[in-house]
Amino acid sequence: MPILYPFLFLLTAVLTYQAIPTPQPVPENFGVALPAAPAVFETSLAAPITSSATTMTMAANSVRGGGSLTGYNCFTVDEGSAQAEFVCGTVSGTTVSSLTRGVSPSTGTSTVAALQFSHRRGASVKVTDFPVIQILKALAAGEDTFPANLIYAAGITPTSIDHIVDKGYVDALAFSGAAVIDATTAARGVVELATAAEAAASTANGGSGVLTIPASIATSTYNASTAATRVLLSGAGGLLDPKFVFNGLSFTFPAAQGASSTVLSTNGSGAMTFVSRTRVLEVATSSANLATMTTEQPIFGTYIPANIIGPAGGSVLRYKGYFRTFQCASGVNVTIRAYYGSTNFASIPLNCGTGTGNDQSGGSFEATIIATSSTAIQRGSLVFQTHSGNPIMGSNLSSAVYGYAPTTTPFGQMTVDSTAQQQFRITIQYASDGANDVFTTEERGYLELIAR
Repeated sequence: MPILYPFLFLLTAVLTYQAIPTPQPVPENFGVALPAAPAVFETSLAAPITSSATTMTMAANSVRGGGSLTGYNCFTVDEGSAQAEFVCGTVSGTTVSSLTRGVSPSTGTSTVAALQFSHRRGASVKVTDFPVIQILKALAAGEDTFPANLIYAAGITPTSIDHIVDKGYVDALAFSGAAVIDATTAARGVVELATAAEAAASTANGGSGVLTIPASIATSTYNASTAATRVLLSGAGGLLDPKFVFNGLSFTFPAAQGASSTVLSTNGSGAMTFVSRTRVLEVATSSANLATMTTEQPIFGTYIPANIIGPAGGSVLRYKGYFRTFQCASGVNVTIRAYYGSTNFASIPLNCGTGTGNDQSGGSFEATIIATSSTAIQRGSLVFQTHSGNPIMGSNLSSAVYGYAPTTTPFGQMTVDSTAQQQFRITIQYASDGANDVFTTEERGYLELIAR
């Protein structure tokens, strides 16, 4: 019988060697949560487990000093034996479920299939420093990710460039405080979007920083309802939309004007005032074919806002209108008058020649207000010209209306307060109102401001 012992020992060693395959690390990141690590915990298996079991039952669950284990924990089973195995799982009562078997002794964050063993009933079950220490080492070394947010105690403030900062600290500095750098022409930084009004006023800074122009207030296409305070851009062809350029835009007077007007209206498409350089407005006149001729009839009229002319404004305000028909009965007197405010500053008296109807196919009339160094004194002039090319500077005609023989001066001086809004108008009046007394204006005229 003693002769068999060496043989049996050799057979056992061979069988044992064949039962343990070469360890093959199986990467497995199970750092979902850090395991608990009570100071002292020791119990035993209440029932045996196989090498592939994912649940084990402990004989007891009692932590020295009171309390019990719960949640995610790691254990050493059969410590000190050849079958010693590190396992981790979720504790509820005496049951440990969702077991991770054969935790690698070298990493603590992966498993090795060759280190997964079967264990007998009564095998020791202990909580040890491993694999908690290896898991913490992997987190601290950047080899694994933290399973939860790191939280500072209240009042902790980073003071070094190497300190890790919390979300509250970052939020407080992101868009406020001394650390915020405003953008400049030489460096990037924080900006605030300008409103259309701020952009139009060339405002440099808003409530929280330097202003920049957003695309929402820029356009390359004219739209009457949104044209005010827009940043103009050239279109695909490299040119600006010509409708944005103030040159020959149509204005209607006096239909769009009233006694309370303070600007020269654009007939429902916005408003515009004269500025300190020459401006010409294309004007739609208000009268086409005057009917009642024996009372003064307006052939042009608008309200001029305060300070448009005078020392603070332009030096000359001039309106030129056109007519297509000027006809009067033989011997009828016709008077053209120009007004600024209630002052008739210039008049042209005409006397039609003999005949049943003296016709002129067309011509023009022009009234000018000339500013002086005083806001209360202006000079004015009035010109009436037919297609004959002869200007009529105030005349009594002895033959035809297109001739001229001035006997009165159509220049006048007025004392009107130009710091207040005043009406600028031109009228015509016939002494009779017969079939041969006709005056028809063209549909367009021009109002011009000439700056100093």
